[in-house]
Amino acid sequence: MQLEFTALLHAGLDRIRTEGELQEFLAAHPPAHALRFAIESAFVQWAATEAGQPVWQWLGAPEPARAVPTAFTLPIMAPGEVAEFVREQQMARFQILKVKVNEESGYDLLREITRLLPGRPLIIDGNEAWKDADAVLTFVERVSPLPGLQVRLLEQPLPATHATDYQYMRSRSPWPLFADESVTDSADFEAIAQQFHGVNMKLMKAGGYRNGLRILRETRAYGLQTMMGCMVETSLAIWGHCKSVA
Repeated sequence: MQLEFTALLHAGLDRIRTEGELQEFLAAHPPAHALRFAIESAFVQWAATEAGQPVWQWLGAPEPARAVPTAFTLPIMAPGEVAEFVREQQMARFQILKVKVNEESGYDLLREITRLLPGRPLIIDGNEAWKDADAVLTFVERVSPLPGLQVRLLEQPLPATHATDYQYMRSRSPWPLFADESVTDSADFEAIAQQFHGVNMKLMKAGGYRNGLRILRETRAYGLQTMMGCMVETSLAIWGHCKSVA
């Protein structure tokens, strides 16, 4: 990433003075999405400060809510490690939890988290771990009776290439299906709306505020629910999610 940033400086990044110039420059010298987001967000925050505006106003976005519900993620781990992880991370303070699961250990992880925090709304993230729709629906049927299980949504349990499976599963899943890996720059959101009930938009993957806003506008135009996600990034990047396009 450092080498890529240095190359952009040599190409004239430090001579950019307007956001329009920046967008043209990044289109001509496209960096990795995460680096693009870092550059654009830094420039936008500087430009907004110079104009005496908050970031959301500079972007032409609605004013963010004062408080945004946040989900904390439980990674895939041995079920016997869950209790200690929940205690160390103080997961009980979060209103919503996200649990990453796979076909092998997903049931045991959900059983353990619902035992420790029964009734806590959960986002179940399948991370493309299943191979077909029937296998996902079998898993859903198995875990649904778990005491204290309250599921908000099921995120991307199949690979993004399995469009037909998602179309089949969309009307059969008792939980809303959300896209993650299926959300790309070239995604057909009309087709996405036939496969999912909502999308998880990540600014790091979108490559910047502007493209993130475009994705949100397109998904909402097709009646899709929206959620904003993150990966492993800095507190400044997380601030950008909450203060710009929430």
